[in-house]
Amino acid sequence: MERCPHCRRIGEFWLVELSGYVAPVFGGVGYSIACAACNFEKLIDNAEAEIFKVLAGQYRRVLDGLLSVEAFEKEMGEAHLVSLEEIKNESIGWICPKCSEENPLTFDMCWQCGTPSPRPSSDSELLRVPDVGGRYAWE
Repeated sequence: MERCPHCRRIGEFWLVELSGYVAPVFGGVGYSIACAACNFEKLIDNAEAEIFKVLAGQYRRVLDGLLSVEAFEKEMGEAHLVSLEEIKNESIGWICPKCSEENPLTFDMCWQCGTPSPRPSSDSELLRVPDVGGRYAWE
């Protein structure tokens, strides 16, 4: 169970086999993991897909009561799945100091009340336009 960086829900990600020409790296058949709630997808390489297949089998064993949750979580931790780490990093957010609403890390202002983020995103620092005295930044 991970938080989706797109829909912000905590839920399952599914392994999806992509057929056809996906990218030069995949050579015809590729894989992605997709959020079960919103179908947000992240491409993964074939080696990581094989690890996901093994873990999916272990997850079924957990559901059938043949493997403990603790043992499964240990296997997940030892798998070092780059795509899941990237999803975790992409879904990190910040809590508004004024209204306590959770916001995505890429938001520089609270979507609920408009309070500025206590720590602007790195992208916003790169895109900040210098203040030249107009009412709007582009003036």
